[in-house]
Amino acid sequence: MTSLRSNTKNLLHIDISNTLTILRLLEGVLSVYTSAVMLRACELLQWSLSSRRDGVDALRLLGLSPTTGILGKIGLTFSKHASWKDRLAASTRIGLSSAVWISGVVLFARTQLKVVYDSVSTYNVTAGVGQFNGSYIPEYLQQYQQTNTGYEFVVLPYSTVVTASNLVVNPMHATAIDPATCEGGMVCNAYLISGGLIMTTPWPPTNYPLYPVVTIPGVPSLQVDFVRGIHNDTFIDSTDCQVFGQQGFLIGIKFCLARSQSAVGSLFAGIFVCTQGIVGNECWTEPKPPEVTTTFSIHRRLASVTTARSNFSILSIDEITDPMQDTDLDVEGLKNAFAWLFNFSAAGIPAPASIAQYFWTVQDQLESEYWSIEPYQTFHSILAFPFWLFNPNNFGNVQLEARNIVAGLPPEFYTNASIGAPYEKIVVDRYGPTASL
Repeated sequence: MTSLRSNTKNLLHIDISNTLTILRLLEGVLSVYTSAVMLRACELLQWSLSSRRDGVDALRLLGLSPTTGILGKIGLTFSKHASWKDRLAASTRIGLSSAVWISGVVLFARTQLKVVYDSVSTYNVTAGVGQFNGSYIPEYLQQYQQTNTGYEFVVLPYSTVVTASNLVVNPMHATAIDPATCEGGMVCNAYLISGGLIMTTPWPPTNYPLYPVVTIPGVPSLQVDFVRGIHNDTFIDSTDCQVFGQQGFLIGIKFCLARSQSAVGSLFAGIFVCTQGIVGNECWTEPKPPEVTTTFSIHRRLASVTTARSNFSILSIDEITDPMQDTDLDVEGLKNAFAWLFNFSAAGIPAPASIAQYFWTVQDQLESEYWSIEPYQTFHSILAFPFWLFNPNNFGNVQLEARNIVAGLPPEFYTNASIGAPYEKIVVDRYGPTASL
């Protein structure tokens, strides 16, 4: 009995693709048999009427006859010479034939699978990633120095180096997305940094273990678009670049940041490898140093985010608003943030353990169109990191608390999160295909 009940349960839980296949098969079989039955019924009706003593009108007989084509039926339906009974017979045949075809078109030609979420509990949170605020940097670094007394160096935690190196490819924080603008002939990459579940306060509840996801609607998000291939951008001012290295070591880099001359409101950034280290605060290298450069822009969006409770990964981005570019960027504040990240000698970090070491060791990769993908992703992560850290809803804002919602944040950060479970359903697409992420 238990085995029968288990087999019955498994039979009812059919995979959605198999369900569609079965439905389409049944639709075909139903259409064939319906057509056959309809034709047979009309044929019987035709002969039944024709065998009457008073006979049947010829036009009515043609309207019911299976041999009359669709054009003939339409002609009879709108004929001025036929009686209303003759037109009714022809229009009935047209209606029955249309019902068979329209049912298949309406039910199956424009259907789609949609993932919806069964919510079991909702709670208040702060969530999202906001606008970069360079004024947070001094207070944040001062707090680090105060909590790590006894160190004469500027503190650069290991967790910061790890997060900064893979931020845009980390599914807990970011999601790949289509660029807002990308012209032909350019290599473009774009990432939506929503912060996901890990950037919410308070910590998510641990009850309802059978519900594996958390959905957060209207999350403030940051989209960073990177363009590789713009050759009109250059670094003109000497203050655009900073050199990072240590006397006596071959490892050194020159980092540059400036406003783009080719894309209004965007920034141009680059790392140039000092192949022979630094001497007298100058980058020593071959005539053409290996480099990684990009023009990037910042856009603001709101998005509904679905995340996994088990590992905080962002599963999907839905109901996203149009991007709005942030052109008022604090370049000097960003330079201070990048100086903190790259200045390994000021942080007391050995050169072989620094961020600079990574770019110094991938000199050959930077010359390859294929292998340079990884260094570029790392560079994208580092460029996006200050925007992610020094925003009102991250700990670059020292007023933030880990477990308690604080007052004073911009209103868009206050929202709610729902614990739920996903399930798929078949829906009729009334408006045709729409763009999705």
